Amino acid sequence: MHSTGEAVRELVAFADRKVVDGTMQRNRLHLPTGLTLYQWLRDMFASEDSTTTNLGADMTGSSSTSMDDNIVFVGDSYRRKKDPEHLPAANGWQRAGDALRAFAAFFGTEESFFGLRCACATMTVGIVCYLEKSQVFFQEQRGVWAMIIIAIGMTMSECSSIRVNS
Repeated sequence: MHSTGEAVRELVAFADRKVVDGTMQRNRLHLPTGLTLYQWLRDMFASEDSTTTNLGADMTGSSSTSMDDNIVFVGDSYRRKKDPEHLPAANGWQRAGDALRAFAAFFGTEESFFGLRCACATMTVGIVCYLEKSQVFFQEQRGVWAMIIIAIGMTMSECSSIRVNS
């Protein structure tokens, strides 16, 4: 906590120096470059953590080199959890498989799959509203009411036989 507080204090001092030297004199929007955006997108979907490791720093975050390159160590709790069942991806096919596993894991929970089923059931009736030739029919037959009743009437057990458990 002490090292984190010192890092925040140094950040505030840096910002104050930028105000004093005139860098922050006028308001302007700072946009990242195309290369930075590309690196962010690449790192967002990378399976390994690309941050630098804390070499030469002890557990308190104090570094033995200098004050400018002080690395604050807040623990491994913010790192990505390792999957003991799978090795890190080595090629493009394996990274694509990891992305597919992440997608399936997100929609694998009961709550998210129920939300997907409920949205699909509601939009099955709602699509009639968006077709030009059937809009009058949708309004005359109270299609909005049908959509509301479907959304309210869905329970967690509805359509559960459709899902194939692997």
